[in-house]
Amino acid sequence: MALTKVRGAGVDFDGQDVVLDADGDTKIAAGTDDIITVSTAGTERVRVLAGGGLDLSAGNLVLDNGYGIEFTATANSSGTVTHEILDDYEIGTFTPNLTGASGGEASYSAREGSYTKVGRLVVAHVLISLSSKNTLSGSVQINNLPFTVSNLLTGTSVEASGSVGYFAGLATAASSMVTFPVASTTNSQFHFVSGTSSTAMGSLDTGNVNNDFNFRATVTYFTA
Repeated sequence: MALTKVRGAGVDFDGQDVVLDADGDTKIAAGTDDIITVSTAGTERVRVLAGGGLDLSAGNLVLDNGYGIEFTATANSSGTVTHEILDDYEIGTFTPNLTGASGGEASYSAREGSYTKVGRLVVAHVLISLSSKNTLSGSVQINNLPFTVSNLLTGTSVEASGSVGYFAGLATAASSMVTFPVASTTNSQFHFVSGTSSTAMGSLDTGNVNNDFNFRATVTYFTA
């Protein structure tokens, strides 16, 4: 049964529409096929579909800090589930540095960093090209990752891993490299693949890296 036109207290019931403002462009409408729409400023924003779906046609779903999308109805892990709320998603950029564990920072001809964060999972991509290694000393490490690496594992400082997809300008031969961020920091140290285990790249000041060293790397880790 359709409502007849009724005015009062700022609400106007007009047929199947509930008009919420004086000029009639903010309203809740019950359309055909059991669909409910919500419009503001004359534009449809939300549509509740006949089958129960929710369609945001002209806007984003904005959640307050500390809240997210809950997936507890789909719990099926064989382990212990501790969290089923998706409460963060970010895409951004950062400025990576190439430093020495014993001191110093290189000079750059180019450097870029980008990341995607889904919940606690961070995937960071790094591009660095040196113009000079300057007076760096100690093991080579990527510094200034966008988030601090979480200390999740016991008995080890190896909390995450990554890969170098391209590199050039090494003075020491290496077939491939991997990176391991140390727990609870924003640094990622280069490792050679050597023998039966990975070993840290040696001191920069002994000639392992040339002044034109450049690379592309991806690091994946969890935040706190």
